[in-house]
Amino acid sequence: MKKLKIETRRGLRMAVGKRSFAGYSLNTCSYWVDGVIVDTGPRSLRAGFRAFLAAQPVEKVVLTHSHEDHCGNAVLFNEKGIPVYLHPGTVDRAAQPVRVPFYRWVFWRPRSPFKAEPLPGAIETARGKLIQVIPAPGHAPDHVAYLYPEEGVLFTGDLFVSTTTKLGMREEDYAAWMNTLAKLLEYDFDLICCGHAGMVPNGKEMLAKKLHKLQELKESILHLKEKGWSDREIERKLFPHTRKVELLSGGEWGSIHIVRALMNTGK
Repeated sequence: MKKLKIETRRGLRMAVGKRSFAGYSLNTCSYWVDGVIVDTGPRSLRAGFRAFLAAQPVEKVVLTHSHEDHCGNAVLFNEKGIPVYLHPGTVDRAAQPVRVPFYRWVFWRPRSPFKAEPLPGAIETARGKLIQVIPAPGHAPDHVAYLYPEEGVLFTGDLFVSTTTKLGMREEDYAAWMNTLAKLLEYDFDLICCGHAGMVPNGKEMLAKKLHKLQELKESILHLKEKGWSDREIERKLFPHTRKVELLSGGEWGSIHIVRALMNTGK
């Protein structure tokens, strides 16, 4: 069993697991706060996450979205009768088996089917504190963020990851993503709990920086589009290096998806 990195801050506990393939590594994180688990980690790291999740008193589980690296161990809580909450639009789909591309199988494995309940507007912790549920589409249509005002914490799933966006998935909606980031910046928080980058201090500043860089990238792409450049020409200009995950994913990941999405957002 691969041991996870465990970190505690402001009463939150974080477990970080790592998967590597062909020289490329990815982290994924699960969080515990006052009886609530936020995301469960992937099935490929089940032994490690099972130990972390079993070590905490858990009353309920909330998921930021239904990708397998975030909900791969949700079924463990079904077995214990602990409720798992998910965006209402994905509840039925969560109970069905899924297939994933080869590279995602290597990194995460397909999630096990699990029973989920629709997210309410807020989640109550063991001490009666409230975690606010914020619809946050962009990375995925069913993505949500969770605000824990008690500690000034925002759980962002895959909305942050890094201030710089160099790779995107084919189905991502960058207009919605930028709107989501702008909306989240209206809330009061200073620590981000990211699904892959871990606990990020100065979280509001970092989230604002990501939005600013996306806005600059959009302007650059639209400027080149107006000059008659094609999407591939723009990609070669702004993202000159092919990254290993683009090849591993067979094109599901790539900078071309960012270019095409932002080309169609308008000014």
